[in-house]
Amino acid sequence: MVIKVWGLSKQTKHDLEELHQGIVAMVVVGVSDPHELGIKVEADMIVLFPAGVVGGLGSGIFVEVSGLNLREVICNVHTVRKQLADCVGRTIREFYPETRVMCCVYPADSDCYFWTSSDDS
Repeated sequence: MVIKVWGLSKQTKHDLEELHQGIVAMVVVGVSDPHELGIKVEADMIVLFPAGVVGGLGSGIFVEVSGLNLREVICNVHTVRKQLADCVGRTIREFYPETRVMCCVYPADSDCYFWTSSDDS
């Protein structure tokens, strides 16, 4: 799974590490069963903070969640996507309470082939 956080103002490395840990912890706690998303360890999740895209035309933070590994999903996909959007969005809002936060969890595309280096083991 890949989480991209767009529109952050300039942050220190320490601030980004804290936000990263907050997102990871909340996904593990906030989703009813993180194994349903194919998340067994923190390394199964990539959190990106794209540089150079600070405060677009609006004043807010946009979060994209993609790369869901549906091979292991055995539950209601819509419920898990909603839980994921809620827990990631609320986590970011805790760090930036005065900023508008939007979180979009994209459905896994069955036409998209998914590979991860952990598949090599």
